[in-house]
Amino acid sequence: MRPCNETQRHTVQPSESRNDHPMNFLKIHFNKPNFLWIFLILLSLTSCRKDYDKSSENTQFPGNQPYAVTVNGSVMGMVLNQNSVPMSGAVVKAGNHQTTTNTDGIYVFHNIPLNQKGMNIRASINGFWSSSRVVYPRHNHMHHVTHTMLQRFQTGQFSAADGGEVDLSDGTSLVFGPNSIAQSTGELYSGTVSVDKRRLNPDNPLTVRYVPGMRGINQDQQEVALQSYGILAVALQTPSGQPLNLAENQTATITFPVPQSMAGSAPATLGLYRLDEVNGQWLHEGEAQLQGSSYVGEVSHFSYWGIFDDFDGVMLEGTLVNQAGAPVPNTTVTILDADGPGWETTQTDADGNFNVLVPENLNLNLMVSNLCNVTIYAQALGSISSDTDLGNITVNESEAGFSQISGNLVNCDGNPVSLASVQICWQQGCQSLMVMNGSFDVAFSWCDATAFTVSVFDFGSGETAQLTVNADNTINLGTVQLCDNPADEFINFTIDGVNVALPNPYQSIVDNQSRVNAQNSSYSFEMRWPVEGVTNSVFSNSEVQWQYSYYTTPDTSLQFQYASCGLGECENLTFTLTQVEAVGGYIEGTFEGTLDFSNGFQGVTPNAPLSGSFRVLRSQ
Repeated sequence: MRPCNETQRHTVQPSESRNDHPMNFLKIHFNKPNFLWIFLILLSLTSCRKDYDKSSENTQFPGNQPYAVTVNGSVMGMVLNQNSVPMSGAVVKAGNHQTTTNTDGIYVFHNIPLNQKGMNIRASINGFWSSSRVVYPRHNHMHHVTHTMLQRFQTGQFSAADGGEVDLSDGTSLVFGPNSIAQSTGELYSGTVSVDKRRLNPDNPLTVRYVPGMRGINQDQQEVALQSYGILAVALQTPSGQPLNLAENQTATITFPVPQSMAGSAPATLGLYRLDEVNGQWLHEGEAQLQGSSYVGEVSHFSYWGIFDDFDGVMLEGTLVNQAGAPVPNTTVTILDADGPGWETTQTDADGNFNVLVPENLNLNLMVSNLCNVTIYAQALGSISSDTDLGNITVNESEAGFSQISGNLVNCDGNPVSLASVQICWQQGCQSLMVMNGSFDVAFSWCDATAFTVSVFDFGSGETAQLTVNADNTINLGTVQLCDNPADEFINFTIDGVNVALPNPYQSIVDNQSRVNAQNSSYSFEMRWPVEGVTNSVFSNSEVQWQYSYYTTPDTSLQFQYASCGLGECENLTFTLTQVEAVGGYIEGTFEGTLDFSNGFQGVTPNAPLSGSFRVLRSQ
C-alpha cells in the first residue's frame, strides 16, 4: 500500500461514480485467517480520510468533475472591479446554487454541499469577463473568496464571409477562415464579427488572481497541477452584441508569445487547454507547437484558452495567525515558482486556514500579502513531494497596519443575528468577513488609513448599519443593533431622460480631491471636486472631474457607453455642495448640465443632458 501522504494521479473515467472511488478496490471475504489483515487494512484506509458529511455523499455536481468528496460548508465572497470598488448585482454560482451580490458587492452561500476535491465559485456581470475561483472546502467551515473582474473591450473586427486575423500589440493573434462563424442557433453568419480578447501574461504576478486555479485534466484523463505559459480570453459577437462562435467542424489558429521569463526553457510542445467554467478546471484539447518565439495551436470554440505544462500535484495547507495568535481570515496566500512566474493563489477561511494544490517536486516560495499588495510574510518552501501542513504561520505585523476588530450584532429584539457580513473599507480597498451567531473577534491587515467605514448587513432581514471608526490596533464596535436601518446613501441621476438610482456610494480622498463613486450591474458613476470645498460651494466644470459608464444588455443596439471628463472637459456642468458635515456625517449635493462623450471612442455617443443629486457618508 502507498503511505497516506504519498500522492498519485487519479484517472477520471466518463462514467465514474462514488462506487468507482479509488478507495473502493477491496473485495472482502470474511475467512477467519484473513480477518486481522482486513481489519488493519481498513483501519489504515480510514485513518487517511478527512472528516466529511457522509449524509451528502451522493450529491451531484454539474459537469464532469473528478471524484467528489462532499462536505457541507459556507462561502462568502466579494466581487470587485480592478480599482477594488465593490460591484453589486453580480450573479454568483456554486454548483447548483445561485445568488447575487448585495450593495456592498458581497454574496454568501450558507451551509450548502461543496466538493472537497475542489469547488468552483463563478461570478459574472455584464460588460466584464467572468471570474472563477476554486476553493478546497472543509466541513462546516466558512470560506472566503475575492473575485476581481476584468472589463471587456472590443479589440478587433473581421468579415465572417472573408475570414481575417485579429492581432494584439502583445503578440497574441487569432486567424479565422472564411465562412467559419456561426450564430447561437448554428446557422452560418456572414456579417461583421466583433472580437473581445484579453491576454493574461504569466510574467505578471497578479495574473493568478484572475484565473480559477492551476488544476486540470490532461490528455491521459489524469488530474494534474499546471504551469501557465499564457492564457487568452476570447468572445465573438455581432456589432449589436449577439453571441457568435466557430461553426461546427471549423477551427481558428491561436498564437501565444512565449513569456519573457520562460524564453530560455520553453519546450517544443505544450498542452492546449480550454477552461471548463462550470467546474473551474482546465481540460486538455490539443497541442501547441513552438514556432520561433510563439506557441501556435488550433481551437474549435471560444472561451478561456491556455497553454500549460503539467505536473503531479500535492496539497499544501497552513493557518495564518497574528502575533497574538488570533486567526487572520480572508487574506491572500500566493505560491510562487522560485525559478519562474507565479503559480497559484488562494485566500484564508474564517479560521485563517488555507489549502491549495501545488506541483510536486518543484522549487516553491510562499508569500502572504494584504489588499495593498504589501508582503506581510514570505517563506522559501523548497521542493514538496507529499501533502504538507505548514501549521501556524505568524504574519509580520510591522510590515503593514494590523487591527483586531470585535463586536456583537443583534436584531430588533436584542437577539444575536444569525448570519451577517461586516465590510471594513478605507481609501485603498475593503476587507470583508462573515459573522455567524452575532459575535466576532478577528484580525485584518490594512495600509494607509486613518479611519475605517464599517458596513454591516443582515442576510436574514436585509437591515444595514454603518459606522466610522479610527484606525487603531484594537477596535471594539460594541453591540451593533440592526433594526430599521435602511440604506440612506445614494447617487440618483437622470441622463438623456433615463433615471438611474445607485445606492451606497463611497467617499474617499484621492490626489487632494474628494471622490464619490457608486455602481451596480449596469451603471458606474464617479465625481471628484477640490477637497478644500466648503458648504454651499458651487464648482464650475474646470474644477470637477466626472466618470460615467453604462454596460448594455446583449439585445440592445449599443454595447458600451463611457465618458471621462478631466478638469474643464465637460462644458456646462455645474456641481453644488449643499451640505458638508464632519467625518462621520453626510455630504450632500446636486449637479446639472451636459456630459461630454466627445473624447476618443466615445464619439459614437452624442453628448447627453445630466442632472442629479447625491448623499454619502463622509469617511475622510
